[in-house]
Amino acid sequence: RMKILQSSFALFLSGILPSVRSVEENRKLKRWDKPCLGLIQDAQFESESGLTRASRLICEIDSGESYTVDVPDHWLYEQMQNGHIQSGFSRIKLPRNTFLDEERAEIKISDLPVMTSPPVGQESPTRRDLAVLEGVFSVLVVRVVASDGETTRSVEDLANSVFGNNANNPQVVNMKSQYDSCSHGKLKFVETDDKIGKNTNISKGATTIYVNTSTGKGDAVMRNAITAQLNEEFDVSRPDELADHVMYCLPPKTLSGVAYAYIDSWNSIYNDEWCSMLSAQMHEVGHNLNLGHSNEGEGSNGDYEDQSGMMGYSYSEEAGPKMCFNAAKLWQLGWNSNRHLSLSSSEPFYKGNLAGIIDNPDSPGSPMIIKINDPSGKDYFINFNVRAGFNSGSKEGGDEVLVVRAGDGIGYAESQLKAKLGAGSSYKISNFDGGKELSVQVNSINTQTRIANISVCVGECPPDCTSNAACDDSDDCTMDVCIEGVCSNSPLESEQCSVCPGERVLDILVVTDRYPSETSWTLQNKCTGDLQEVGRGFIESETEYGTGQICVPKGDYEFTINDAYGDGICCGWGDGSFSITYNGTPVSLGQSDFSFQFSKSLKFGEDCPQNNEFDLANPTSSPSRSPTKLPSRAPTPSPSRSPSAQPTRSPTKLPSRAPSSIPSTSTSVSRDPLPWCGDIDRSGTNFCKGVADDISQCSQARGDDPSEKISSLCPITCGAECKCYDLESFKHQGKVRDCEWAKRRKKCTKSKFMAYCPKKCGVCK
Repeated sequence: RMKILQSSFALFLSGILPSVRSVEENRKLKRWDKPCLGLIQDAQFESESGLTRASRLICEIDSGESYTVDVPDHWLYEQMQNGHIQSGFSRIKLPRNTFLDEERAEIKISDLPVMTSPPVGQESPTRRDLAVLEGVFSVLVVRVVASDGETTRSVEDLANSVFGNNANNPQVVNMKSQYDSCSHGKLKFVETDDKIGKNTNISKGATTIYVNTSTGKGDAVMRNAITAQLNEEFDVSRPDELADHVMYCLPPKTLSGVAYAYIDSWNSIYNDEWCSMLSAQMHEVGHNLNLGHSNEGEGSNGDYEDQSGMMGYSYSEEAGPKMCFNAAKLWQLGWNSNRHLSLSSSEPFYKGNLAGIIDNPDSPGSPMIIKINDPSGKDYFINFNVRAGFNSGSKEGGDEVLVVRAGDGIGYAESQLKAKLGAGSSYKISNFDGGKELSVQVNSINTQTRIANISVCVGECPPDCTSNAACDDSDDCTMDVCIEGVCSNSPLESEQCSVCPGERVLDILVVTDRYPSETSWTLQNKCTGDLQEVGRGFIESETEYGTGQICVPKGDYEFTINDAYGDGICCGWGDGSFSITYNGTPVSLGQSDFSFQFSKSLKFGEDCPQNNEFDLANPTSSPSRSPTKLPSRAPTPSPSRSPSAQPTRSPTKLPSRAPSSIPSTSTSVSRDPLPWCGDIDRSGTNFCKGVADDISQCSQARGDDPSEKISSLCPITCGAECKCYDLESFKHQGKVRDCEWAKRRKKCTKSKFMAYCPKKCGVCK
């Protein structure tokens, strides 16, 4: 019986493995007996049917050079699925009759290899613990000059695409900035240290390497030539002694695919121009960080189809799209772990808010990712894929609740996008964990607050409520009722409950043409004569710049948009435009409003009020003030356009915008959620800017107590002693309140209560 099995296995191998002898006759081979580290190579290839993928088993030796092990695809897939191969950790035990084909950088075997783990304490020196993805990691970008070609982009351009380090023209959105944003500052990629080599140098995180190898030899041979030359040039044993991550940018016609990388390792390889494409960089370095592909649907046709994050398709955009990763990947990376929530049959339901992907995970709040543990080991992960800020370019499922399925959220696993849910929709699995029903219901979605309200239940969902009292959300401006077991908290329409009490909400959006620096605009309050807002200093062509929602006094306004060259903003040199929304009503515009010459003015608003009510802290003494910015998330950098011979319109949809301050030309803003004691502007309002316009306000009362001065809120502007303290009490809607009440009633998002209670509301400390 044993002999029959052995014969059958040998016959099986003869059908799936190449004949070493036949190959040896046609090509010179060398016997191979070196020990090596097992890596999985994940590659993206372009084909007639779109983007396809391929996985290969790689044998990496101590020098960092690596060779493809010629094994059957289905065997490798089974080993990966069963966890028998751990890339970057497993050792490959090759059979006795093993040969190296140097012309192809391939290892030929006559039998299947055996994957082993090193004994404890004898792990490979190349293995790095990437389980906790926090900290600072160095990157080296390698431009290549081969014997018959060289990488198209200059070494400076390649470095700029990764680090944004060109002093004259920095690429605002780059791999470094996007990983920093997606990780909320937890994972930082930096330029590796400058180093002088024998014939070339490392400067600003990049170098050019010269190899005596032709592009026709292919990427595998070229890759090893680069590795050997880096070792020789900089006198190191292996390239990852130079940096934690090393990116090889190959010359044209070397690699037939888009790019590839090694799972849980240090090296990624790119086909020429793809080395400067943000999504390819994020995707391949994501593999280095132990991330698997994001798929949608079953079978190979679903590979890469989850386009909600960077582990799906890559796009030929240098500074985009601005997006991160799906829920399974984010859970694995651990950046949002402070706001993870796990459910299972023993913890069977959650009803409440789900915060958006761009929320601050280190601030208290609703869950950002929900994991539903499946006894099968393939768990479900849920998040709210807000399309805003650093995720404004998400290609799929934007502003929807997404459900993906993957492994246990700990190690490498590919994921499947299962559902994209809008408000009122649901996803159900009828046979979950022994026949229970798993249901995910999206009750509502608020894109302004970036909150989705959901119900997730393993088994039957319990009722939300049995009485109106159970629905009290501690907000005086909502009507709280229980309807058929479900809470409804609908907003009350009243002057006191508007987002800008006693004022109006204004939202101005400008889309620049191909020459943004020529465009500027002003908004004048005709009731006071003040210049209410100014927009200028635009730097990105065909890009949205918006104020977001800001509070302005009631009044009659004149908006004037200017073009310094005199050709308007449409339509000879780009399709520029603008829109204005005043108190929820769009201001009527026509195409002719965009095709002016030097300037265009239009009026909107309402009759001037009889009594000014502009002062934030003391409505009865009312010098005019600057508009108050509604509390919002910190603005994000505007997307950068790809350089070209002349300005061209991006083929992709303009990204959704995060609220930002138009007059600022800063490309990024970092706001400390609990800054040092200082001007209240640092909390997200423009209050102290209004005080700076009329410094006499410094001596005015900040509330009902005349001894409490506005100078305490604006000590820098007013030149006062810097203190942080709350009012003992204040009046709100005719009632005496205190800061405990404001905190309990969730009033701290409004500028009025930030002014009354800066300490309790976290404005200062």
